[in-house]
Amino acid sequence: MKYLDKNLSIKERQEDYKKVMDKAMNPFENFNPDDFEPSGDDMKEVANRTRAIPPKKLSTFGIKPKEFRVGQMIGEYESKQDIYLTVAYRCNEMQQEIDLLKKEINKLKNN
Repeated sequence: MKYLDKNLSIKERQEDYKKVMDKAMNPFENFNPDDFEPSGDDMKEVANRTRAIPPKKLSTFGIKPKEFRVGQMIGEYESKQDIYLTVAYRCNEMQQEIDLLKKEINKLKNN
């Protein structure tokens, strides 16, 4: 990690840091977005979660997200589940509104 060497120029350190981060963000040579498994190819056989376009309505099983703690660190202490549930509820609300608007537009077209 040459970017930690303060004897090098800032430009050299920045270039090295960029290379290190690029490798960290793109560790797989044979990347296929359709069947990407970040745990590695050997986990595909075991985990076998296929990638798919999500449905119009996201599952919540009726679970509501917990209330947000509001302050300078908002979002810092929220669980992934609560963030998912918040997004799911909002997406589902918007999808309902879109569906209603489409029905209204179709009614207007047919009149």
